[in-house]
Amino acid sequence: EPCNTVGSHLAKVSLNSTDPVLKIGNRYRMFSPREVARIQSFPDNFQLADSKTWNYIALGNAVPPVLMWHLTQEIKRTLS
Repeated sequence: EPCNTVGSHLAKVSLNSTDPVLKIGNRYRMFSPREVARIQSFPDNFQLADSKTWNYIALGNAVPPVLMWHLTQEIKRTLS
């Protein structure tokens, strides 16, 4: 299913906001940096930094690779 926007502020996530969280049973938890990378369409072999906080910031500010690919294809088609 679609996910709420993944923002760089996930390093300071609050369950009282609209930040994406995962519900397992009756408990909520933040997405891990790897899960955020997958949501953003980064491949599993994409190397993440050692810092959890830095990963949330970098991934939240990133342009998803699949989105960029589609945008690039449309620009190329329009310019042709």
